[in-house]
Amino acid sequence: MEKTGTKGLSLKQKAQNYWYHYKWHTLAALFALFVGIFIVCSQVSAPEPDVLLYYGGPAYFSEDAVQSVEGAFATVMDKDCNGDGKKSTQLIVTTVLSGDQVATKVMDAREEGELLYMGDLSAAEAEYQQEILYGLGIVCLIDQAHFEESSERFALLSDLLPTQDLPEKTVGGGRGVLLFDTAFGRYFEVFAGLPKDTVLCIKKQPLHIKDKDYKAATQLLTSVLLFDLERRNK
Repeated sequence: MEKTGTKGLSLKQKAQNYWYHYKWHTLAALFALFVGIFIVCSQVSAPEPDVLLYYGGPAYFSEDAVQSVEGAFATVMDKDCNGDGKKSTQLIVTTVLSGDQVATKVMDAREEGELLYMGDLSAAEAEYQQEILYGLGIVCLIDQAHFEESSERFALLSDLLPTQDLPEKTVGGGRGVLLFDTAFGRYFEVFAGLPKDTVLCIKKQPLHIKDKDYKAATQLLTSVLLFDLERRNK
């Protein structure tokens, strides 16, 4: 049998022969290379936030609402903590319902004769627990039911802030403050849709959070609590 090969073929013929036999292999390799370059470029170009925030509660956030929350916190930030020339925060969201909230929604749906879909409640609860234990979000907005269940995971405000900076009214034995008891929570319209029992708090420093990142989060919380509505309006 005569063996096939590229010996004696012109460069153009060799290229045509290669493309005929390895076209799909080449396209797959080029696609993988393109995806890899895109991912690397995205990670390099994406600004690193100064502070990561976390929300756990019944509210749903649109993309615009997430950006507005991030902007509100960045607005009161005193300085660019990571030195990239921009003050920024990033919000991580888990929409999770407490037992009472689930029961209320079920009763309301029955009274209205409506079908009710709340997604995978157990998965949402597991995600919340994972974020509280191991997540990177440090400054938190938590609905009060979950805050009370996880209160030992949050720091005493008196351990982090000077006495003169502590809010007059706290919840959870001094581990948080109701968002709408702060001028910050009342000033920014994006928070208006959150439940009135939303708690502003900060995690105890986990082992996986660097000191500089935790310090930046503490400084942000201080700025939020010191937010002066009257001064901001001038």
